Amino acid sequence: YSRHRQTLPIAESVPEVNKAWIAPNATLVGNVFISNFATIWYGVTVRAELNPVRVGNFSSIGDGCAITTVDSMPHDQVSSVNIGKNVRVENDCTIHSCIIDDDCVVGAGSVIQ
Repeated sequence: YSRHRQTLPIAESVPEVNKAWIAPNATLVGNVFISNFATIWYGVTVRAELNPVRVGNFSSIGDGCAITTVDSMPHDQVSSVNIGKNVRVENDCTIHSCIIDDDCVVGAGSVIQ
């Protein structure tokens, strides 16, 4: 029996998960959208306090990854996180306010800002 809460709402922002698999000890906080057949593996933290985090269909976020957004960015730069379809983010990556296009692989231990 685990008392870990997988999804944590912030005010009116509640994580939305559609037919995806979320590991029992993963954490989704705030304005998070996980699309169909995506997988969020063990120890992943996805924080979207102010800006949204979107994970596309059939994408996989590996063990121990941290995905966060910032309050604001300089003009014409995205402050949300958009991960496309069929993306594989390998273990222990840090993703911070960026766009990752469809059909990509992010190598283990990478930092993307």
